[in-house]
Amino acid sequence: MFYNAAGTFFMHKLVLQYFYSLKASYTFNQNFILLCLQNKTFLTLLRSLGILCKIITGPYFLKATEVGNILDMGSVFQRLLYVLDLFIENPILALNNEVSLFYGPYFYDEVFEFLLKTSLNDNLTCVFIKRLCNVLKRKASKLFSEFLSGGKYFNISGNELKECNSCDTNNICLEILMGQLDFKLKASSTSSLNSIESSILYCNNRTEEWLKKKDISEQQEIIDQARSENRTFMLKDREKNEELFRKQTKILEEKEKEARRKKGKKSTELDRAIEDMRKVGLWESEGKIREEIEKLKTKKEKVETLKRQINIYKKVFKIEKNQKELLQFSSKGKVFDHNKLLDNLLKFIELRRNAQETRFHPDDLVGKEIVHTWTIESGENQDWEGQIRSFENGVYKVVNWDDKERKNGSEFELTEREINIDIQEGNLFIKDTTKLDHCYSTF
Repeated sequence: MFYNAAGTFFMHKLVLQYFYSLKASYTFNQNFILLCLQNKTFLTLLRSLGILCKIITGPYFLKATEVGNILDMGSVFQRLLYVLDLFIENPILALNNEVSLFYGPYFYDEVFEFLLKTSLNDNLTCVFIKRLCNVLKRKASKLFSEFLSGGKYFNISGNELKECNSCDTNNICLEILMGQLDFKLKASSTSSLNSIESSILYCNNRTEEWLKKKDISEQQEIIDQARSENRTFMLKDREKNEELFRKQTKILEEKEKEARRKKGKKSTELDRAIEDMRKVGLWESEGKIREEIEKLKTKKEKVETLKRQINIYKKVFKIEKNQKELLQFSSKGKVFDHNKLLDNLLKFIELRRNAQETRFHPDDLVGKEIVHTWTIESGENQDWEGQIRSFENGVYKVVNWDDKERKNGSEFELTEREINIDIQEGNLFIKDTTKLDHCYSTF
């Protein structure tokens, strides 16, 4: 997994270019892959896994194949836990490649250089590295407990316990078992998981040979006992699966209910902001703001009006993370007066004006033909061809065609923020991208 994550991150731009070059519409799997590779959080997780592959898992498994006796791995296990502790305490060490699992020269490869040099949300990368190292440490501490201080194999050489010579230094046995399980599941898809696992254990443990060495009466007694216990086992297994199904169903229902509640709340707030924008308009200059403020008599009216304008910017336009403080109406228990709110609103206007100058003007999208991906009631994604008709006061009017002749269509209103989010998440593609190359990538 760590190795594949490193390779996927290294190749993701080429994969995206391949998808963009396809003439046919995307399948469900292709669309899912495309969305993942355009998602910065997903790419950050791939980068974190890849860095740990090059520093931790890759060197560890290479060492495990070189060591002949499991008892000689004690120092490796201790070093692994020590390095994981360092990364948990200070994950930037992994991001800067300041600590290696083993001493000695280290040869960089092209993939590792790309993982280290690509600047992609370093703060979130450190968060993922810290969490992954926490999990690895817990699992390693449990798995290698007998080889650590206080364990029965701590500081014991291979010469002292000859029987350990045949013990594997890696988890290849587990990989083989999972491979057998996967093969048998595909070969006999109607069989239950328990039946397949029992079959694998029966063959690998050579149960048949062991049974033949018993007396006939003892063989029959073992078989009868196994059949009797199997009924109890199957009953308990069925009850456990039913209980798990009920719990999972309840969790999914609660998640769906919470998602609908949040979506409804978000939609209500957006409708309210658009309605406010239609009633009082969008104040886009300092002169307009001061003119409107002077019409209000009380400080309370000025504060409420400024809050509504800030809410319009919050709900209709995309706000960067480093601008979130401008959305606040109070700080440390102190409520902002109308002068502070006015300053924040003016900063919003300036930031939006600069963003339009450095990127593109919203009017550039008017008249563009689009392919818009919507999630229908069944949960599946469906692509609609359409056109952006107009832009006014931060709201686009978009038509989605219902027929191939493009005569009948349904008109929707989408805010500038919604359009930008759909573009960045890969749910909206501009057919004519002469001036809009940014639409095809999050970079």
